[in-house]
Amino acid sequence: MLKKAEETIKKYNMIQNGDKIVAALSGGADSVALLCFLCELRKKLDISVYAVHVNHGIRGKEADGDCEFCQKLCQRLGVEIFVKNAYIPKIAAQTGMGSEEAGRKVRYEAFNEVMKKTGAKKTAVAHNLNDNAETVIMRICRGSGAKGLSGIPPVRGNIIRPLINCSRADIEKYLKEINQAFRTDSTNLEDEYTRNRIRHHILPAMEKNINSSAIFNISKAAEIISEDEDFIENYAMAVLKKCLLKADDEKIEIDAEYFSKQHRAVKKRIVRIALEKLTKSSKDITTSHVESVIDIFQGKTGRSYSLPYSVIAEKSYEKAVLRKEKAGKKEFFYALSKDEVFVKEAGVYVSLSDTKPENGEYRCIDIEKAEDGFFVRNRQNGDRICINKDGRSRKIKDILIDLKVPKNERDFVPVIGCKKGIIWAYPYRSSSYFGADEKTNKKIYITIRRV
Repeated sequence: MLKKAEETIKKYNMIQNGDKIVAALSGGADSVALLCFLCELRKKLDISVYAVHVNHGIRGKEADGDCEFCQKLCQRLGVEIFVKNAYIPKIAAQTGMGSEEAGRKVRYEAFNEVMKKTGAKKTAVAHNLNDNAETVIMRICRGSGAKGLSGIPPVRGNIIRPLINCSRADIEKYLKEINQAFRTDSTNLEDEYTRNRIRHHILPAMEKNINSSAIFNISKAAEIISEDEDFIENYAMAVLKKCLLKADDEKIEIDAEYFSKQHRAVKKRIVRIALEKLTKSSKDITTSHVESVIDIFQGKTGRSYSLPYSVIAEKSYEKAVLRKEKAGKKEFFYALSKDEVFVKEAGVYVSLSDTKPENGEYRCIDIEKAEDGFFVRNRQNGDRICINKDGRSRKIKDILIDLKVPKNERDFVPVIGCKKGIIWAYPYRSSSYFGADEKTNKKIYITIRRV
C-alpha cells in the first residue's frame, strides 16, 4: 500500500515538503490507514498532520465509540484532532436535503473550518480503488455521461486522495502489518443503500465470474475516460470563447451557426459550461436537460425550454440564448383548517379531516411527522419534496418540468405543506416522508376537491 500511495502522491503532485494536511478520520479502515500513512510521511517530507472527525449523530453509542477511538489513536500518533458534532437527520429535514447530501455538506464544512484554524491548504480523504469502482458502477446505472464515468478524481481543489489507487485488500493488509485496529460502521454491512449493494454483491460477482481484476480495470477505465474528458472539456472551452456573443449574470448568448457546426460531444460540454457559468452550479442539470438545450439551439427561432435554476434556453434567430427567467407569478397563501378553503387561484377546495373523506382526492398524513400550521400556497423558488424513503428530495420545479407541465400553469399548482416541509404538490407529487402507514398512531386527511 505504501508504495502505491507514494506513487499516487508523486504522480498527481499532491503533497510538497512542509505542507500542512488535514486528514479526514472516521475510524474506519480506510481513514485509519490514511492517517497512519501520513504520519509515516511526516519526517520524510517535513509535513504537519491534523485530523478531523465528524460525529453525524446517527448511530448513537456506536458513533460515540468511533469518536473515542479516533481521539485515542490521534493521541498515540501525536496528531491534533478536531471533533465536530452534528445531527444529520435534523439538518437534512431543515434543508430539504437527503441524509447523504447533508452529511457530505457537514463534513466538507468541517474540513474547511479545520484548514482555516490550522493554516492547512489541503484535506486528505481516504477514497480508494474499490470506492472508485463502486462510484463508476453506480453512475453507469444512473445514466451519467463521460464526466460522471471519470470516477473519483485524485485531486479536486484542496481535496487530495492518496489512497485512490490502493484496493481495500491493500489497506487491510497494511493495517494488519502494523497491527493497527479500526472501527466498522454497522451501516456499511447493510444492503439498504445502493453503494452497499454494489459493494457486497455486484463487484464480488464481477470479480468471481467475469474478471478477477474487475475493480482495478474499472478504475483504470475511469482514469482513461477522465483524461479524455479533460481534453474535450478544454477544447470545448476554447470553442465557447470563439462563439460567445454576450455573457453576464443574467444571460449568455452564443453564435448559433458556429455552435451547430461543432461535434455533438463538444456541443454538450459547451452547454454545460455555459449553464454552470450562469447558475454557479450543475447539480440538478441532467444529460436530458443538455440534450434538450442542444435541440432548441439547433431548431427554429422562437422555441424555448425551461431548465432548473429558473433558466430558459431559447433560439432567437442567429443567437442561441440561455437566460434567467424573471419572476412574474401571483402569490397566494391560505391557512388550512377543518373548514373547507377555496383556493381561487388554483380552482380547488382544500380541507383537513380526522376521517377518510368520501369525495375528492386525499392524502393520509402521519400527524406525528408533521407539525401544526398546515397551509396551501403557490410554488416558491427552492421548494423541494421528499421522493423516497431514504429522504432524497427534488425541487418541485424540476418535477413539473419533467412532467411537462406548461410553464404558464406551474405557478398555479397548489402546494400543501406544514412547518416541517412540503406534503403535496397537487396533483403531481406527494411526499414520501409524511405518508401514514400501518405503524401510524394518529392520522389526518388532506382532501382536495376540484371546482
